[in-house]
Amino acid sequence: MNQHVNRRTVFANSAAAAAAAVAVMPFDEAKAGVVPAATELAVTRVNRLTRELSLAMDDWMTDLGDEPDAWVAHVYPSKSRFQSGFQSRHNLGGWHPDEKIFALEAAFHEEWRTLRTMEPALNEAEKNYWAFRVQRPVMGEMTDEEIKRLHATPVGDLANLPPSRASIEHAAALRAYEKADAAAKRKSGFGKLERAYTKQMNITADAAGAVLREPAKCIAGLAAKERVHRVWEFDGEDFKHIMADIATLAD
Repeated sequence: MNQHVNRRTVFANSAAAAAAAVAVMPFDEAKAGVVPAATELAVTRVNRLTRELSLAMDDWMTDLGDEPDAWVAHVYPSKSRFQSGFQSRHNLGGWHPDEKIFALEAAFHEEWRTLRTMEPALNEAEKNYWAFRVQRPVMGEMTDEEIKRLHATPVGDLANLPPSRASIEHAAALRAYEKADAAAKRKSGFGKLERAYTKQMNITADAAGAVLREPAKCIAGLAAKERVHRVWEFDGEDFKHIMADIATLAD
């Protein structure tokens, strides 16, 4: 938080601030030798210049090393009693240093709600799947002769040892099982719902991770991470981000 304030203080004393101050001065196009295109509608020209200003401000924010939306432009008609100029977005009101974490937290909860709404249909389909599901085959035992041959085979020749009868039968049974299992998943609808649920779970996990990795600038940001943890429960390795936040805030 102090770092952000310091950056704003430095900016206020920089050449960039001087450029911003100059920008509020009225601009006389006639004196500057700018001749508007006769064929260009006023609204078209306004839209074009607005986009050009927006793109120029992208470069300006890059030069400042600040956030992409750190400054906003106020442009009024030249005959207005108000002056055009630039203003720090942080001074517009309603801004919070951890607003990005809050936005990421809201995005996480939205994904979490989507995940939870999928669960009733998934659970019902899983019940139907178990009703159609066949038992997974278990490989039988090797014969005494096969065991003796195995023990008598040098380690270097094991790769050339023919498979046991039990392993051959198990491989055939396993192929039949996988075919029947796939049919059971299709018939019950469980396979399709399971894939969709897994995809949404990964999306939700990414949303939770985004909250965790965003540096907190004050205690409110840490509190937001704790709220997400209460729902998603971060792994132990993830807490290194929390420790980094605590170290930064304590500095």
